[in-house]
Amino acid sequence: MQDNKILNLLEIKSPFLRLLSISSEDKNNQKILGEVTIPSKGILNDTITNVEEATQSIQSCIDEMEKKTKNKIQNLIVIFEPIETNSIRLSKSKVIGGAKISFDDVSYLITDAKLQIQQNQQNDFIVHIFNYNYNVDGKKFLNEPIDIYSNFFSHELTFLTIPRNILKNINEIFVNADVEVKKFILSSYAYSVTKFDRDTLEKGISLISFDKNKTSVTVFKNSALIHHKTIPIGLDHLAKDISRVCSISKSESKNIVNNYITKFFDNINFFEEDSKNEFIDSSFFTHTNYRKISYALIKKILFFRLDEIFKKIILELNFSSNFVNQNELYLVNNYDYNLKINPIFNNYLSHRVKNIKISSLCGLEGSNQSLFDSCLGAAKLINEGFSTEAIAQNANNLNKAKKGLISWLFGSKNDDRIF
Repeated sequence: MQDNKILNLLEIKSPFLRLLSISSEDKNNQKILGEVTIPSKGILNDTITNVEEATQSIQSCIDEMEKKTKNKIQNLIVIFEPIETNSIRLSKSKVIGGAKISFDDVSYLITDAKLQIQQNQQNDFIVHIFNYNYNVDGKKFLNEPIDIYSNFFSHELTFLTIPRNILKNINEIFVNADVEVKKFILSSYAYSVTKFDRDTLEKGISLISFDKNKTSVTVFKNSALIHHKTIPIGLDHLAKDISRVCSISKSESKNIVNNYITKFFDNINFFEEDSKNEFIDSSFFTHTNYRKISYALIKKILFFRLDEIFKKIILELNFSSNFVNQNELYLVNNYDYNLKINPIFNNYLSHRVKNIKISSLCGLEGSNQSLFDSCLGAAKLINEGFSTEAIAQNANNLNKAKKGLISWLFGSKNDDRIF
């Protein structure tokens, strides 16, 4: 039997599965009981593509953890981020008529917004709701304005949804493994909770995560996640493009990208075409016959793809209205540390926007512990809650320390079943 004081947190992050087991008896002194990382099969972009292979991968991950900890895993938290994740923002209001704003007033607006999403997005499942930007008679409040006299009250909400079929496919895998999924948590959300304190999230930050086959943009403001978008293009597309255009192997293309990308895209010549009549060195041709491939061609291929990725990132930042209002961008490379994408994006952005502070966070270059940051963040959410989130952290009272009005309102409800 699984100890109720143990949290098992599985991150599905292609091409790996990462399972963390934590003793949660004391939230201020958590003990890591075991860590497991294995390659994932039958999973692409955090979505099940082959049920049999995915079942074997997840079962192997669970079996290895049970051997390490000598504990039977009966339930766990799933952390993932499929590219189909959708972010929806709503503004809801209510006439108070000179009375005090009550818990019921806030609850009514949240419930009304939730029903609106469920009616219009019937094929989607609400994974997270964030409640923020309170406005009372034209005045802004950072926290819930309970017991404040008001004529008119409004606030904003962000809904993060995932297609139900994606969750059904994942749930089936765990049913086959005889394990219950207690909750789904978005990877970028969990990761941010680990990396940033509440003051930073209240001020506002944008997190850009570069992965193999996708790029994620997550924006926080007023301690709430206000926008998220997963772009279905990742850093591996750079090597794929060169391989396809130049008819060379994937490994050769990747070596070319890692060796030339920083040289091509420094501050001086990022947008300039390479006019030198030089060619890629023959040493890069380890699997295919040597042919003359110019620097200019490689740079054009790389620039085309980088420009596409970076423009989409900037579009999402502008859409969130957070790009101009704050100047904190954080970048994390989860794919290949040899590919110096962070300074390249910094150089690209400096040509377009001034006074933007860009910082890099540890990705693969960090310690082994950093690989489990999203799992640790999810554990923090389960044990402590998050003041602006409107959905209970789990359905079976694992979280006994919910904080904030929103957690209080929804802490005993369990009406968000997948099926």
